[in-house]
Amino acid sequence: MDPYQAEKFRNEAYARFQSGNIDEAREIALKILDKAPEHGDSLYLLGVISHGEKKIKEALEWISKAVQSAPKNAVFWNSLGELHLDNENQKDAEYSFQQSIIYDPGYARAFNNLGRLKMLQKDNALARLFFEKATLANPNYAIAFNNLGVVFQGLRLHDDAKVSFGKALNIRPNYPEAHFNIANTLFNLGDVFGAIEHYQKAINNKPDYAKAYFQMGLSFQQLRRDFDALVCFQNAVKLNPNDAEMLTKLGDHLLVKQDWKEAIEVLEKAIEINPNAMEGFTRLCHARQLVCDWSSYQDDLDLLWKDAEIKIGKGECPAVGPFQSLTVPWSLDRLQMIARMHSAKTKVEIGVEKLHQFDVSKNDSSSRLRIGYLSGDFYNHPVSHLLHGFFGRHDLKKFEVFVYSFSQKDDSDFRKRIENESEHFINVAGKNSKEIGQQIASDNIHILVDLMGYTGFNRVASFAMRSAPIQVSFLGMLGTMGADFFDYIITDSFLTPEDYQVYFDEKFVVMPHSYLIAELEPEDLSGKVDREKYGLPASGFVFCSFNNSYKIEPSGFSIWMRILKQVPGSVLWLAGQSGGALLEQNLRKEATRCGVDDSRLIFAGFLSRNEHLKRHQVADLFLDSFVYNAAATSSLALQLGLPVITCPGDTFASRVGASLLNSAGLSECIAKDPTEYESLAVKLANDPNLLQLFRTRLLDNRSKSPLFDTSRFVGNLEKAYSFMWKNYKAGNTPKPHKVQE
Repeated sequence: MDPYQAEKFRNEAYARFQSGNIDEAREIALKILDKAPEHGDSLYLLGVISHGEKKIKEALEWISKAVQSAPKNAVFWNSLGELHLDNENQKDAEYSFQQSIIYDPGYARAFNNLGRLKMLQKDNALARLFFEKATLANPNYAIAFNNLGVVFQGLRLHDDAKVSFGKALNIRPNYPEAHFNIANTLFNLGDVFGAIEHYQKAINNKPDYAKAYFQMGLSFQQLRRDFDALVCFQNAVKLNPNDAEMLTKLGDHLLVKQDWKEAIEVLEKAIEINPNAMEGFTRLCHARQLVCDWSSYQDDLDLLWKDAEIKIGKGECPAVGPFQSLTVPWSLDRLQMIARMHSAKTKVEIGVEKLHQFDVSKNDSSSRLRIGYLSGDFYNHPVSHLLHGFFGRHDLKKFEVFVYSFSQKDDSDFRKRIENESEHFINVAGKNSKEIGQQIASDNIHILVDLMGYTGFNRVASFAMRSAPIQVSFLGMLGTMGADFFDYIITDSFLTPEDYQVYFDEKFVVMPHSYLIAELEPEDLSGKVDREKYGLPASGFVFCSFNNSYKIEPSGFSIWMRILKQVPGSVLWLAGQSGGALLEQNLRKEATRCGVDDSRLIFAGFLSRNEHLKRHQVADLFLDSFVYNAAATSSLALQLGLPVITCPGDTFASRVGASLLNSAGLSECIAKDPTEYESLAVKLANDPNLLQLFRTRLLDNRSKSPLFDTSRFVGNLEKAYSFMWKNYKAGNTPKPHKVQE
């Protein structure tokens, strides 16, 4: 075949290929090779066709022959390298790309491919070099700019990444991957709203972009827009139904939605897809706790700890989190190890060593000590139920008070009072941890107090940045944070005896009474309360426990059932809204298994706050949980004159009930062991005079009990703050302190 005729057929073959007529293009190329076996362009075209059909071995044969026919053709060498890369043959891929550049030093695609190869080899420095060469060779190469941005992300150069992705989008405005990547960068830079905008653009240009839906869901989660996040995760799973990570996050948000049944089904599917995905298993265990499904309780705990033990041994972060670990019967040393690993991970991820600018060698000109409180629970939430009268009671002559809130605003009286009575109420909702930390540092806070710990959608990372010279854990986390960026924990002598200090990374600040303060709530308890209105029988003793369902565990529930057996006609009144119908079903089955008629379990539905207060009047005795005690719920019962019995264990979380009872003046209701707890409950049920004596004492003590005296508590806490600052200014490291009243 003469060269002119070969070129004519070659052009026709390529035209057919470009118009999508693959079979016709192949047929023409084969006819050319029949007459001219070393026709490079035809060999190359057949290789490209085979590559597109995922026939890598066949494609390699064709492209190799093309290279042999034209050994100085940069395009052929580059394509051979791409095939080797797809075939995971990095050595031959690199050689091919280098050959391509030798024969065409300005071949941008070959530089881009070398950058891709170096990214796979985790060599970001060389990858950056090659992508930069690709963009210099072709300033309109959007893919290379996008890849360069990804390298900058890996190097944590987020501002450079943003610029690079921006250049890619200037060249190709509808480039979905670049929109996705710049969204990730904006998220890392704290521009959550900008991130959401670009995730949406990525989806607009690529409607089946599951990862974009997933990441947009994480952005909405950051803003506490749970419903929007849920919709995103649902879309992500619909597009990618076999992704365990996406299923786990969807399950998590179905729990927030309180769709227990579907949440558990989704989480079980995630584990089925990836049995080694311990994050999903951890969430499944928590879901089972919420609905009191104890069918595999001990096996679940054993597997959780086995994973934690292995990960900790490797210096890695376990799947089970610090908060969840507090809700299971584990020892203090285990709790500390888990918290330490999570705090270390948080510190690495935030990547900022210290924000605050205080220097102990210099005098601070402030006339007042600046105290900052950070929480996402300033709404109708137990923390706000306890603290709604707290912030306005500081001595503003000596202390300047900043309250930072990242919760969504609601219309509750609790939120309104906290906003109105705080000297500086600063809404930081929508900001990420880094931005919040930067604001706190710019406000020159002396002592920063965390009211959440590892509960909820916390901002522990803001503390990992050392936003203030002194950082304190208070109220939210019933255990150690395991972090070198927390200096103190507010506690009391019963909660944490001196010999517990070794299990806490924070130094103990021991309050004179309880670590907890419970602001008295305004109440309207006038009028007769009808038992039957709340689903209770007309007669019979009413035991209650309005705790969250995850605090109920098999051993404690068995004790409750034994108590019911010994008090004929009695019932157990539980909070039903925290686990729904599935919770009721599981606990009724458990009651039957324990030999108790399941009709003796009564489940309280959701009521307005005042109605919830009222219904306490028809309960006779509050039964505290064992592993993780009631706190806000128990203090409310005591406020309303409802006696509480508790049995302290060996952890902070299991000793809270006794701390409250000591402060409320009802230490007789603290049992020394589970056997005494059981007999005490039965005794009080059968001794109405003693029970009434306790009720009367609680009501009489309300006005003088330290548990409800917020002004007194704040005054003692201010003494603690003054000690912390004086100790810091003296150049000393944090040390334990007992507040004297």
